[in-house]
Amino acid sequence: MKSGNMIRIILITLGVWIYGDLYSQNPNRVEQTKESRCATKSFCEDFYGDFDYKGQSSYGEFAPSDTLRSKIIVYAGQDYRIFSCGHKDLGDLQFKIIEPIKEFKTVIKDIKKEDVIEYEVDEYGSFKVDDQGEMIVKSKTVKYDTIYEKQTLLKENLIFDNMNNKNNSAYWDSTVKKTKRLIVEVVIPAGEESFKECVNIYIGRMVSANKKFSQY
Repeated sequence: MKSGNMIRIILITLGVWIYGDLYSQNPNRVEQTKESRCATKSFCEDFYGDFDYKGQSSYGEFAPSDTLRSKIIVYAGQDYRIFSCGHKDLGDLQFKIIEPIKEFKTVIKDIKKEDVIEYEVDEYGSFKVDDQGEMIVKSKTVKYDTIYEKQTLLKENLIFDNMNNKNNSAYWDSTVKKTKRLIVEVVIPAGEESFKECVNIYIGRMVSANKKFSQY
């Protein structure tokens, strides 16, 4: 009887030690497991089409009133379909596709002011002095030296809004001609913030159809 209790105590102790060791190696394991369930959730399957959504699609758990952003790269020669869907309890999600654009602007960094004084000289080129022995001022001018620098400004160009577009489309379809960076922004409507649910961003792509004649 005592031998059985001892074995039970040893097994329990060993189990606690193994769990503690695993948790110490990854303290975020519980949170990761919680969010990973969103990876198995499928929303808006009617939008999928023949696109491949592996690679840049993302998912996570979010609350009402949250705004999230995901940075992606779209590559030339690819057709893309991008949209966002989530759990019905979160309401109608608004998602936007934004292109960040760098602009360079020349601005004034500093203006240096310098007083320039010209003194009178005699016929031999020597400075004239007054009765107190001070050099006689002929003229005073102010010289300004303007220093410029270039600043990088980041603008955001709205490409698509699922709640405000001429085709009333729930997703963005486009053939990309030039590789560029984009931002997908998702806005979750306001509501009770006491719960979180899954929101998925789908980045689908396929090789653009070749419309040119093949050559032999």
